[in-house]
Amino acid sequence: MDTTQTPCIGICSTVFGDDICRGCKRYSQEIIRWNQFGAPAKDIVWRRLEKLQKQVIKEKIHIQDFALFQHQLTRYQIKHNPQLDPLCWVFNLLEQKKSVLKHTRELGLQIRPPYQHLSLEQLFETLDSALYELSVAHFDLSQARHWGNIKKSTLEKTSS
Repeated sequence: MDTTQTPCIGICSTVFGDDICRGCKRYSQEIIRWNQFGAPAKDIVWRRLEKLQKQVIKEKIHIQDFALFQHQLTRYQIKHNPQLDPLCWVFNLLEQKKSVLKHTRELGLQIRPPYQHLSLEQLFETLDSALYELSVAHFDLSQARHWGNIKKSTLEKTSS
C-alpha cells in the first residue's frame, strides 16, 4: 500500500467532536496520529476502510463494463487509490461527480435492485450513510474490546 496517500477528503467532522470522520470514515485518533503512523498501521486503516466500502457498495452496484469504468475515471480525473478494490473507486467517482453525472450506463456501472430508482446523488447519500453507520459500529466494537481488555487486565492485577 502506498502509505504516502491519506484517506482524507478534506471534509473532517472530528474537529466538531465526532469520533468517526463523516468524510473519510477514520477514527479521530487515526486522523490525529496519521503522520506518526508507520506503514503497517496505515495499511491496517486503509484495509479496514476498503473492506467496509466493498461491503456497502457490492450489494448496491456492479461494475458491468470495467474498461468503460476505468475510461470514465480517467476522463473525469477521479482521485482514487489504485491499490484499493475497484468498488472503492466507484465510491470516489460518485462522491466527486454525483451532481454532474446522470446515467450509470455511461459509467460502466449497473445499479442493483432496489436502488435503481435513486438518482446518483441519492445513491451516494445511501452509500455514505451506510458506510458511516458501519464505521460507527466498528468503532464501538473496538472501544468495547479495548475497555474490556483494560477491565480484564485490572481484574487480573487486583486478584494477584
